[in-house]
Amino acid sequence: MKKSGHIVIVDDNTGVLVAMNLLLRRHFERVTLLTSPDRLPETLRRENVSTVILDMNFTDMTNSGREGLYWLDEIMRNAPDVAVVLLTAYADIALAVEGLKHGARDFIVKPWDNDDLVAKIAATLSTDSAPQPARSKEPVTLAALERRAIAEAIETHGGNLSAVASALGITRQTLYNKMKRMSL
Repeated sequence: MKKSGHIVIVDDNTGVLVAMNLLLRRHFERVTLLTSPDRLPETLRRENVSTVILDMNFTDMTNSGREGLYWLDEIMRNAPDVAVVLLTAYADIALAVEGLKHGARDFIVKPWDNDDLVAKIAATLSTDSAPQPARSKEPVTLAALERRAIAEAIETHGGNLSAVASALGITRQTLYNKMKRMSL
C-alpha cells in the first residue's frame, strides 16, 4: 500500500528525476518532478505538498550549495510545514549541517541507497515527525553528521573504501583516519 503524501523532487538532472520517480511512485501516492526551482513557489501554492527533495546546485559548474540553501530558506519562509530533504552529490558535511540549521529535515547523498531514500522520505510523512526547527533542543553535531555520511557512503559503495574516499572527496588515508577515530 502506498503512503499518502505528495513528494516534489527538484533537480536539474533529468536522470536523477527519472530514477527517483520510478522508485518513489511505487511507494508514495503522488510524485511531481521539477527541473527548475523557479516553479517551486507556484507548485507549493497550488498543491498540497508534503515533502520536497531539493538538489543543492542548479547552475552548471557550481557546487557550493548556496542555490539549494536559498531555495530551502524560501520554502521555510513560505511553506514551513513542508518537509525538505536536501540532495547533494558532494557529501559536504558542513553544507549538510548548514542545511539542517536552515530547517531541512534530512539530507541524501548521490548516489543514494534506494531503501534509505524511501525510509527517509517516509519518515518525513510520519505524523510524529516534528518540523526541523524543533530539533534545536538536540543540536546536530558536525561529528555525528560526518559519521553518518561516511557510514552511508560505505554502505552505498559496498565497503569499497577507495570508492568511498572518492565519493566523499577525501584521500583514502584521511578516510582511514576518520574511520579509526569514529570506530567505524
